Amino acid sequence: MVKIVPHSFCLDFSVIGNADKSKTMVIIDKNKLKEKVNNFIKENHINIINKAPTEIYQKQIHQAIQKFNTQISVEHKANGPQT
Repeated sequence: MVKIVPHSFCLDFSVIGNADKSKTMVIIDKNKLKEKVNNFIKENHINIINKAPTEIYQKQIHQAIQKFNTQISVEHKANGPQT
């Protein structure tokens, strides 16, 4: 069933989206949505980061792999070839 939205409704100050995983549509004031998001962040002690950490993690993983490969190479040379 579709309910008709009143003509006085203004999209400039509202957001339309899906509610949870259902097929229900929600219309909420942008300021109210921002307030809800900010409250969620504060209540759940979420830290906002300025930069995505992916690059840092990739660099650390690459360094760990290089260190591992170096260690394996050193051990292989010290033990001689395995037959």
